[in-house]
Amino acid sequence: MSNIITEYPVKTLDGIELLPAGTELTGETLEELIKRSASESFEPLPLMDYGSVRQDLSIFINYPPYNIVFSDQEQTVDILKILENIKLPLPVLKSLDYLKQNDFQTYRHNLMVFMISLLLAKVLLPGYEELFSSAIIGSSHDIGKTCVPLKILRKRADGYHDIQTILQKVSLYDTLSLKLTAHQGITVTADDPSIPTDSRNLAYQAADLLLKQQKITPGIAIHINKIIPAGAGLGGGSSNAASVLTGLNRHYEYPFSRERLMSMGFSLGADVPFLLFQQPALVTGIGEKLEAYPDPLPYHVILVYPGFRVSTAEVFQNLNLRLTKCKKKFTKASLKKTGYNISLHACNDLEAVTAARYPVIKSVKEQLLKQGASGVLMSGSGPTVFGLFTDQNKADKAMQAIGRHSRWNVYPVEIINENNYLGY
Repeated sequence: MSNIITEYPVKTLDGIELLPAGTELTGETLEELIKRSASESFEPLPLMDYGSVRQDLSIFINYPPYNIVFSDQEQTVDILKILENIKLPLPVLKSLDYLKQNDFQTYRHNLMVFMISLLLAKVLLPGYEELFSSAIIGSSHDIGKTCVPLKILRKRADGYHDIQTILQKVSLYDTLSLKLTAHQGITVTADDPSIPTDSRNLAYQAADLLLKQQKITPGIAIHINKIIPAGAGLGGGSSNAASVLTGLNRHYEYPFSRERLMSMGFSLGADVPFLLFQQPALVTGIGEKLEAYPDPLPYHVILVYPGFRVSTAEVFQNLNLRLTKCKKKFTKASLKKTGYNISLHACNDLEAVTAARYPVIKSVKEQLLKQGASGVLMSGSGPTVFGLFTDQNKADKAMQAIGRHSRWNVYPVEIINENNYLGY
């Protein structure tokens, strides 16, 4: 079997080059690398006392679906006590800092792997406390989106509406797996029985579209673990479609450029091109025109999903353009002059339509403002509402307070300003 040759330099998180590009990874090479590092020793430090790990874990265990897994309070307290005794070398702990800043959901996943592994070991293994001394790396994911402002400009002759909005990816994600099978055809399974698993599913449609473009007919099995609520205005189905297009394109060694994938994705749904885009975007047209939006939004975000679906088509059908309010508040000129200003740009022309039918949206907004949000807005056609917080502590307290509501699902998320999660 041939050895692996590095295509890029291998560096530490501090930027120190360990191996140059073009290095052949032989046994001798790796032994030499180990010898070079052997002289360095790092005193293990308590995991729970590092950075914001303790505070973050207290939030994550109340976050779906982990709140179900850790619903037994006494058992959860026992596991947290064990974590108090776990120590890790400083470089491992620093990797958590890197993930928190650059890939928040993987950071959260790593911490929760510790918790879940301890929970399983508590049931299955004697003496399990001594088994946990290394970090475990996370899985792939589909990312949701939120509309920060949303202005409806006009209704077109083809029945669609021209819009202007800023779209941001947030760290709320589904997990999707793709497998080649021996039998021709596409099958979709999901852990959420409310979403369709036939040709109505956007992931199914994405696979069908790409395979037809390639003129091939393999068997594809798609499984979706849903976290992003369906019909919530967060782009969950579109993110599934984007991941299928990207995954199959990668498997077949990139026959399509990103631009071509975005064009294909647009035929599936207006949000799909953005979810194939690699950064925040100022979006115009009917969703197909994307311009990189460079200014990061310095907020912590709490999403509140009231627990019911809204039909985007119905919302647009009931939209009265004469009553829209965003035209003057949200313009390209104002964005370029001031950047995103929450007092100027927190506007969504679809909110009045959805809120008139579902008064709970107003109640959610009031609760978020009561908890100290700097701004609140409905995302897309709803019904999810998000609160923007400049202070992490206020966001955490809001999540805990609003999370007590029995019918609302509350998600603490981070805005993803730059990413390559879809791995084009």
